[in-house]
Amino acid sequence: KFYYWRQGKALEPPNNWTSFFSEPAWTRPAGSDEYYLHLFARQQPDLNWSEPEVRQAVADIMTFWLEQGVDGFRLDVIGLIGKEKGLPDGRTSGSLDMVGPEHYANRPAAHAYLRDIRARLDGAYSQRVYIGETTYATTEDAFCYTCGEPELDMILHSEWMEVDSEGDKWNPIPFSVQRLKQAVVKWQTACDGQLWNCVFLGNHDKPRMLSRFGCDGANRQKSAKLLALLLLSLRGTPIIYQGDELGMTNADYTHIEQFDDVETHNFWRQAIEELQRDPNEVMKTIRHMSRDNARTPMQWADAPNAGFTSGKPWLGVNSNYHTINAAAAMRDPQSVYTFYTQLLSLRRHNEALRKGAFRELTISECPNVFSYLRFTARQTLWVVLNWGDQPVEGIHPPQGHGFRPLLSNEGMPIPSALEPWEATLWAVE
Repeated sequence: KFYYWRQGKALEPPNNWTSFFSEPAWTRPAGSDEYYLHLFARQQPDLNWSEPEVRQAVADIMTFWLEQGVDGFRLDVIGLIGKEKGLPDGRTSGSLDMVGPEHYANRPAAHAYLRDIRARLDGAYSQRVYIGETTYATTEDAFCYTCGEPELDMILHSEWMEVDSEGDKWNPIPFSVQRLKQAVVKWQTACDGQLWNCVFLGNHDKPRMLSRFGCDGANRQKSAKLLALLLLSLRGTPIIYQGDELGMTNADYTHIEQFDDVETHNFWRQAIEELQRDPNEVMKTIRHMSRDNARTPMQWADAPNAGFTSGKPWLGVNSNYHTINAAAAMRDPQSVYTFYTQLLSLRRHNEALRKGAFRELTISECPNVFSYLRFTARQTLWVVLNWGDQPVEGIHPPQGHGFRPLLSNEGMPIPSALEPWEATLWAVE
């Protein structure tokens, strides 16, 4: 009753859905004539939220933590809880793409279940925040989750995280600044600016944002600061993932045995054994996209195991911990960490950054430049980011105003010219 148990079809699973981990979404335990549904690992059977007892049990768990004083919840893959009745077969494409999401992702039932949970909790526990991970959500879905009856306060959508892949995370494509800009602008202006964004560029399920969207080589510090300015100057509530404030990079693993993630191992097995792909190319993809890139131990110091533990950590420490670590960053006035502290202080005391509207400034002749305004009736800020290794000249700031630099990753910024990977925040006066 708490889970989805179904009879198979002629010794086959009940439907053709695949899991997020490159395997069928159904498992039949030994000795059973039924299968159970798991959209993720076999050890994670999906709860059947259509049962009132399940929703009450979830509410009881949340109540326990609310009574301990927690400020809110991050609800994992919550947009997938509303399965279509009958659990019909999904569309197939003949590739590694997921099969079945159209029957369970962000469907009307999910909204009903979330409203039910909030109704059980809100009376006794007000002023709590509910952030929901809603894979596949559109801006219209986001508006339904956050702008009507109480469901979620913010969502974690996946569109920004898909700009460097095509159809599936394991089919990466070269990073495009233009694609990221289009996705950011779309969500910043969604629903006439009524939608409040949850702004993030990485988490425990994604590779390090610096290695994906920046440069983890010679320009590591400058590009890490550029990403920091983007993250903390957009409209919405920013989420900083541990280690990004240091400029941590993807893991430097070279063998599949160094990875622990079940999704990574399932993809390796499928790509090598079933699809007969080149192991070197598969490893190249894994090194770029595996979730374990963001799960390596936090780099606290230039000490054994990066100062994280005196024992054996669950994953190997990235070898660059000798230079990229919290102790060194906190001593360095030019570090990525210091830049984050300066940005956070500015945001805390600046109404335009906290609450202001967003408007892109199109610079058509500069495809790698992202430029936008954050503004209120009393204040206007101009953000300009040069996403690349080439200097750019001829940048035209908003006309008829003076400019004062508030923060830059470059020494003395010039409004009309940008150095490689330059990121600057200007006050328009």
